[in-house]
Amino acid sequence: MRHRIAITLSLVLIAIVSGATALQAGWTPDGAPVCTEAMNQYSPEILPDGAGGAFIIWSDYRELAEVYAQRVDEMGRRQWAEGGVELCPANANQGRSCVVPDGTGGFIAVWVGSEDHIDLDIFAQRVDAAGNILWGTSGAVVSIAGGDQAYPAVCSDGAGGCIVTWHDRRDSNNDDIYTQRLDASGNAQWTAGGVVVCTADSIQTDVGIVADGSGGAIIVWLDFRSNGDLYAQKIDAAGAVQWAADGVPVCAVYPQVQWYPASTSDGAGGAFVAWADNRGGDLGVYVQRIDSSGNLLFTPSGLLVCDADDTQRAPLIIADGSGGAIIAWEDFRSGSGFPDLYARLVNGVGWFLWTGTEGEPVRVFATGAVSYTDIVSDGAGGTIITWSDSRDEATSGLDIYAQRVDHSGTAMWTLNGNLICGASEDQDMKAITSDGAGGAIAAWSDKRNADRDIYAMRILADGGYVATTVSSFGAFPVEGSDRLEWTVSERCCVSDFIVSRQELPAGRLLDLDGGPASTDGLEFSFADGSVEPGHEYSYTIFTVEDGDRRALAETGAVEIPVSPLRLYQNSPNPFNPSTKIAWYLDTRAHVTLEIFDAAGRRVATLVDRVQDAGDHEVIWNGTGLDGRNVASGIYLYRLTAGKRTRTRKMVLLR
Repeated sequence: MRHRIAITLSLVLIAIVSGATALQAGWTPDGAPVCTEAMNQYSPEILPDGAGGAFIIWSDYRELAEVYAQRVDEMGRRQWAEGGVELCPANANQGRSCVVPDGTGGFIAVWVGSEDHIDLDIFAQRVDAAGNILWGTSGAVVSIAGGDQAYPAVCSDGAGGCIVTWHDRRDSNNDDIYTQRLDASGNAQWTAGGVVVCTADSIQTDVGIVADGSGGAIIVWLDFRSNGDLYAQKIDAAGAVQWAADGVPVCAVYPQVQWYPASTSDGAGGAFVAWADNRGGDLGVYVQRIDSSGNLLFTPSGLLVCDADDTQRAPLIIADGSGGAIIAWEDFRSGSGFPDLYARLVNGVGWFLWTGTEGEPVRVFATGAVSYTDIVSDGAGGTIITWSDSRDEATSGLDIYAQRVDHSGTAMWTLNGNLICGASEDQDMKAITSDGAGGAIAAWSDKRNADRDIYAMRILADGGYVATTVSSFGAFPVEGSDRLEWTVSERCCVSDFIVSRQELPAGRLLDLDGGPASTDGLEFSFADGSVEPGHEYSYTIFTVEDGDRRALAETGAVEIPVSPLRLYQNSPNPFNPSTKIAWYLDTRAHVTLEIFDAAGRRVATLVDRVQDAGDHEVIWNGTGLDGRNVASGIYLYRLTAGKRTRTRKMVLLR
């Protein structure tokens, strides 16, 4: 069941306006599109923007493998260029990104690239709040040493820069661990190519990093020098290792391997580390705390978090803000063969504070399995956990669910989680971050449109989600007036609309007299007959609910032409399989005629050439840019003649 729609945070889903391409999208049921460019977008990373929205970074295959980013505000509107900002236009074949805030409203992204197209290297880019890349078109070099450098992890250095650690094969085919610090300008601060963390015999892998709060970091990894144990090392702000050479053991229980290490800060210069191992037979979950001097504060082999029947694996861990940590994991105790989710809180001295001795249920006994789990603090001592869920795989593929667990271990939302996205096909490879108000913003890779795209959704602290009630919106000049049209997805409780107008470029925003017309409570229109030919205007539509006035939608510039330019209603309408679109030009002009779908994406260009004055027409057969038939639905067709634009709506029914 879907949950409460926050109408007071409504915003525009699409806006096609004079002289502009598709504008921002907002939160909608099943998620807002972040990037729907051609080919595939994978593996999103997400972090808060400090203003209620989020930065979302992903691997993009629209050309070669590249890294892109987009910012969405608290209402889900894309803030940067359509399709996102490319973080490294100069280098191809990039991926496996990780991100961290830069402390000034932007972020630093780190990725694996190939400068020589032979070995893998590590690069980074800093991006400000406006989407400007700050470290050059190629990004900053973290390491371009010989051999492969891969699987980076990053934390903040507390001074506008970052500390990066990675797997390194410069000296052998076995992975070692190195680290480097970049300052706020992208300059490497330590030894060129990075500081050695561990070069012990055999393989070091699954590296993670936690800031120590003093400009340095604690690095944790899985180490096979003996059997497969967990080790850690502390690096200070100057790049000097602080503990024993090649690290100190966090857990070394022979002959078991410690799988799935995860770490978080303890808030006192140390770290919590969680993992799974099979010392009890099946895999169970354990946790350890290591202080700033490298001392183990819990039982030397780690505290047992859960060793219920069958397997517990893939733990995640997040600080609770009070010196403790919340651990969540995949759990097979049900015997169904599919994993559920459980969680448990440990405090700084190793006491488990929730009543469940084997963890508190987050998602249990539902059909299907969980995967791609992620965790974030709720800002109040609890956590929000999100995952991909196959319970409805036969009808909708993998879906996105979430659950909030408070500081007492109580699940706050619907049993087995709230459905965040149940769109067709798979939603997976997801990430989550705080919205700064007790809720969260989740992003994921989505196959609803055949190719993989990036979508996102905001979940409120009470388990509802923010979704727009606007399914379409347009603004265009009609016979000496400006006409605004919008359609809501359901009859809502908005008691009134107010339309305000600003004359561009710098006029005041003024409320206009009168309200919109509507025949069914779903489609609304408003005509502004007080405009003057040759002038440009923008409009804002406000809702008024319980005396609270909020912006619903904003247009771009709408120009009132000084001479007639006519775009006629298509015929037939609705249509199947084809329709005629006609227009009249009062003067010779370069003409483009484009088709947009309900998400604001251009699906076809029917005309793009100079035409003489007079009547013109063209047939659209309902095919897109790729030559395939488009789906049934509402489409907008836009005529641009020189600087003038006309837009109309049509319906395709297959």
